[in-house]
Formats: sequence, structure tokens, C-alpha cells
Amino acid sequence: MVISMIVATGRNNEIGRNNELLWHLPDDFRWFVKQTKLKTIVMGRNTMDSLGKPLKNRRNIVLSSRNTDIIEGFEHFTNLESVFSALPEHEEELMIIGGAQLYSYALKFADRLYITRVNAAFDDADTFFPVLDSAQWELTFKEVHEIDETHQYGFEFQILERRK
Repeated sequence: MVISMIVATGRNNEIGRNNELLWHLPDDFRWFVKQTKLKTIVMGRNTMDSLGKPLKNRRNIVLSSRNTDIIEGFEHFTNLESVFSALPEHEEELMIIGGAQLYSYALKFADRLYITRVNAAFDDADTFFPVLDSAQWELTFKEVHEIDETHQYGFEFQILERRK
């Protein structure tokens, strides 16, 4: 099984503020849906709260040390290792979708990163993706998107694979 993370970051690894995204990029939303549909997604409690409901056509797992206030439709686990054990053998790819604490912890397990690099800096961000060690990652895909009538910022989709 491939363990993947999917994230959109600003120039300084910003990912959010007050449990919300910093931008609205419709093509990034479509990219997220395409990459996660029909897969198991894992998130932290704050990400679950910000979604408010499980995402359709996915197995939704939330990691939390507390088992109270888990929204109906989410499976609750207390640690990532127990998630790995609970997945069927035929599971091809597990997608970690945030937030910051989960990204920081799970990065050591990740084989693949789907990153949307937003070409802007956000000084008011309060949540960040961990800094990557470039020696450990190889860029295998890149697609550039310019600013247009529906996208306030330019951005690029990247896929990075962990070097063997």
C-alpha cells in the first residue's frame, strides 16, 4: 500500500488560518476530489470539524485521542498505526488529508506527496505544512496553472515520490 499525503501550500508552507483554507481555487478542489475519490482518507479532528460531514465516495477516518464528538459517518481511531492495521490487504493507496499535526507526524510514513503549490505568501496563516528534506523527495509530476477569471493565484500541481 502506498501512503500518500495531499495538501495545498503557500510559498512559505502555509496551509490555513482559523481552521480554514487561505484561498479558493476550483481546479485545486477538483484535483483533490480526483486524487482521493474511492480511497480511504485520514484526517485529524480539526479537519473533520472543518468539513462538517464525511466526504462522499471515500472511507473517512478521523484520528483523535478523544472519542467524543465524532461526527456520524467518520470512523474513529486513536493512532495511525491502528489505521494501517485495519486496512484491507488490497488497499492500494491511503490518503492523509490534514491537518498540520497529522502531516507532521505522518510524514515519516509517506511514500508520495500530492502538493498544490500556491504562488502567494499569506502572512496571516497560523497553520503550516512541515518543511521537506529535498534529498528525500523526487518530483515526478508538475502541472502549472496561471491566474485566470476563477483563480486569484497561480499554482502548480506536484507529485513527489520518496527516494528509495
